[in-house]
Amino acid sequence: MRNPIASGGELSRIEQRRRQENTLVLQTLQLLINLRQALDEEQLAAGEYELLQLSLQAAEQTPGYDQLPLKRRIREQYLTLAQLRAEIEQLQFQLASFLGAAAGIVYDPTLNLGILI
Repeated sequence: MRNPIASGGELSRIEQRRRQENTLVLQTLQLLINLRQALDEEQLAAGEYELLQLSLQAAEQTPGYDQLPLKRRIREQYLTLAQLRAEIEQLQFQLASFLGAAAGIVYDPTLNLGILI
């Protein structure tokens, strides 16, 4: 194994550059992972919100059903969904800025599992 420390106890320029590149790759990967997680959470929250809306419609057809707790849950889920969408927007902006891409690009990272050779 090659010693990355050049004479004088400092990292060589090549090794410093390699470390900087590795750091940038890891930061980009972390942003992509965070974005994927936020997109998945948003999709789940949207499904839950839709289910709550349908439950409210069913509750309206049921005489004497107390709809107040359901309406509270719908409101809470709406706020959760809004927060997730704001987080996604922020992550999209951070990723575009980090990559030096034009504004307005929407990233939808996917993970394809396969054999890497």
